Amino acid sequence: MSPHWRLALWYAAWICVGAAPVGAVAWLLYGAVPAGALLYGVGMGAASFVSIAATVSMLTARSSLWQGLGMAFFAARYGFLAGALGIPAYAGLWPLGPMLFGFAAVYVAENVVLLPGVSRVLGGTRAKRATDVRPGRKKLERRVVER
Repeated sequence: MSPHWRLALWYAAWICVGAAPVGAVAWLLYGAVPAGALLYGVGMGAASFVSIAATVSMLTARSSLWQGLGMAFFAARYGFLAGALGIPAYAGLWPLGPMLFGFAAVYVAENVVLLPGVSRVLGGTRAKRATDVRPGRKKLERRVVER
């Protein structure tokens, strides 16, 4: 499993685990429907985040077919999210505020929690690859000849 898949699945699992107590508190304070809307928004945010890993896998493939599918998948992700959030809001199935708050909270948590982990995971991988690929640099000396 590649590092970005491992990171995406680990993050999505932790987001879902962290959303459960938040949803329980929202249920106690505001009722079942706003809590459900909040958890639905979190679920759509987590699904969107995991789909980023799929898009990266397709875009970085060697095959031009997979790269083309990755570009199509990148565009389709936004259409899916617009439908997944817009249709329930338009039809009045979920309250808009908690649903969008849950969705946005996933992206805020991504920036706060995940970005240091990404640099640690991918930064170490890049550094290891760079030392394997590059030959050792020789130390250059400058000599001054006195006359």
